[in-house]
Amino acid sequence: MGEDQIDKLIEQVRQLTLQVQRLERAIDRTTNPAPLIAGINSFVFATGDRVRILNSVKKPARWDNAKEWDKNKAQYATVTRIQGGRIYIITDNGTPTWRSAHNLRCADKHE
Repeated sequence: MGEDQIDKLIEQVRQLTLQVQRLERAIDRTTNPAPLIAGINSFVFATGDRVRILNSVKKPARWDNAKEWDKNKAQYATVTRIQGGRIYIITDNGTPTWRSAHNLRCADKHE
């Protein structure tokens, strides 16, 4: 078997793996649907998604001053639920809050 044939087979396996992953996600969404809300620019959020908050997050008045307030951690969060026009999140600082879809973006996996 030549090197070109091996490269073609490797590419076919990669493509098939991608198709299997897409199918698994589609099946998971079908059998375990999460509430979705569409944001601007076609962003869609679901429970469990990692997001970046675009507007400021203020330190809560009841924040335990023994813990350091990390502004960077306050800008990243996980979606906990979606209700009406509100997307409820908990920041990486541990602060529960909510935002409108236009104030959130999907967090880049490399951030």
